[in-house]
Amino acid sequence: MSKNNAYFSVTPLGVNYDAKRLRQAFHRSCDGVLSVDTDSSGNLVSVEFDDKSVTPQMLRDCLTSLGYTVDRARMEYNL
Repeated sequence: MSKNNAYFSVTPLGVNYDAKRLRQAFHRSCDGVLSVDTDSSGNLVSVEFDDKSVTPQMLRDCLTSLGYTVDRARMEYNL
């Protein structure tokens, strides 16, 4: 298993988002997700993932299916 990180700048999380609900939905929707965090403003979603189970595009698609628009994405691969 290879742990990698993806960082997504998203809209619209804003003041109405629920970080716990987002994490639960993300884990249910996307296999291979190890952890999900958001920043205090709710506009950055950080995902630790196993690249043997999920791809960055699949993570983006999960966010989109949950109703978020991904403005930017950055990946960090731990080789």
